[in-house]
Parts: sequence; structure tokens; C-alpha cells
Amino acid sequence: MNRDNYQQKGFTLVELLIVIAIIGLLTTSAVIVLNNARVKARDLKRNSDVVQMVKALDLAADNTGGVLPDISGRCLSTSCGACASYDPDLHDFIAPYIKEPTDPNPSSLSCWGIQYNGSEGSAYLYWQLEDKTNNKCGIGRSWGGPVSCRYDFN
Repeated sequence: MNRDNYQQKGFTLVELLIVIAIIGLLTTSAVIVLNNARVKARDLKRNSDVVQMVKALDLAADNTGGVLPDISGRCLSTSCGACASYDPDLHDFIAPYIKEPTDPNPSSLSCWGIQYNGSEGSAYLYWQLEDKTNNKCGIGRSWGGPVSCRYDFN
């Protein structure tokens, strides 16, 4: 057989391996970007829940003469992390104004849920975010660490 008349059909093994490697790299980078987007979306939901909780607490306080409950270290939902316990009185205080928030991914945080602290006329909400590189606390401010947020009522 003459080499000049030989026509190559298909791809060589090296060409196929290069294409497979490129596809693998593209897939890996897409998964990383997608996971980052999911974390940011969950943090955005947490911040949105806090905005709604602030509005509900403001409405509830308006109906009680501007007084917020004198309760410290309590969670505003039944699904809260180990950092605070659920308080049925606090829940009853805001129940007419808001549906109970749930964390989009509680296993991702050591202390999930929105916590309420109120004493002697001052009150604040505390919550955590997942994204440790970009602490965007929404209406709150960064507090006590790279993923912790706080909103003060006064």
C-alpha cells in the first residue's frame, strides 16, 4: 500500500484524549461557578428573610405601643441551630405578620436561623451567611466574624 494514497479516517488517540481533557476542565469550572452561585442565592434568601422579619417585628411593636419583647438569645423559627432555642412567646408575637422563615440549607452553617435579642429597650437580630469571602449582610452589618450579621432596631 502506497502512503501517498492512504487517507486517514477518524481521530487519533492523542486527539481524543486532548478533547476529553478539555471537556473535563470546562465541566469542573462550570461546577465551581454553579456552587458559588448557589451559596450567594441562599445568602440572598437569608437576607431577604431578615428584611421581612424586621418589618414583622416593627408591625408587632406598633401594636404594642412600640415595645419589643424583652427576650434574649431566642430563635425566631422552630428550625434553628444550636446557638439559640425556640421561644413560643416570641413566635406568637410575630405570627400574625409573617410566615415562619426556614433556612435554605441549615447543614451549611454552625448556627442557622434568625436570632432575636432584646433587653432594656434595645433589640437586634443576628444571623449567619455561608459566603465567607463576600460578607453582604443586606440591611444589617458585619458583626463578630466574617459570616455573622446583625441588625439593630434602635
